[in-house]
Amino acid sequence: MDQLLVLLTVVEEGSFTAAARRLQRATSAISYAIDTLETQLGLPLFDRGTTRKPKLTHVGQAIVSEAEAVAHSVGTLRARVRGLLEGLESEVSLVVDTMYPSDQLVAVLNDFHMKFPTVPLRLLVQALGGVERLIRSGDAGIGIGGLMHMDSTGLRRIEIGGVTLIPVAASSHPLARTGDKSAARAPTTSSLFYRIDLQAKGETGALSAWRPGGLVI
Repeated sequence: MDQLLVLLTVVEEGSFTAAARRLQRATSAISYAIDTLETQLGLPLFDRGTTRKPKLTHVGQAIVSEAEAVAHSVGTLRARVRGLLEGLESEVSLVVDTMYPSDQLVAVLNDFHMKFPTVPLRLLVQALGGVERLIRSGDAGIGIGGLMHMDSTGLRRIEIGGVTLIPVAASSHPLARTGDKSAARAPTTSSLFYRIDLQAKGETGALSAWRPGGLVI
């Protein structure tokens, strides 16, 4: 990993000398690290003969792309470990009722990612009693749904707003000819639910990725 760091620094700084200054090492140490990496790979990374400034070969450019991906993965891993040491959860599982507005859900997921970028979020979408079922089974730690199809006994409940349901019927349907418009709009309340025993673990919630139904996006 150190040799890849040296390679990326040389590319970013444009010379072995500048890379040595940035990494606070001798220039000879930078040259040795690059020579060792080339020997291990069996490939020439720089074309040193055409110019005083090191120039990547075609294969060197490909290796740098891979090295950048590795460096990013290592950085993500280190950030994840720091988060776990600070008490963040290894994963947050959320189940949402199909009636929950998608624009609000996307906004919540974006906010979550901005605040906890290293914590994965597993997103499940259920209808009717599916939200309660997944919470009680432990397949989801947090649920968003309405009280109409849920028994909140034993669950911690927080009201977060409501969704207006508008019943409709075809003009030929008997309900459309009754003239009774009292049920034209039926407001229902959305609530946030989670099992009470989760409090014993702390309510510190924390996404580099969120997965609907367990599929990574």
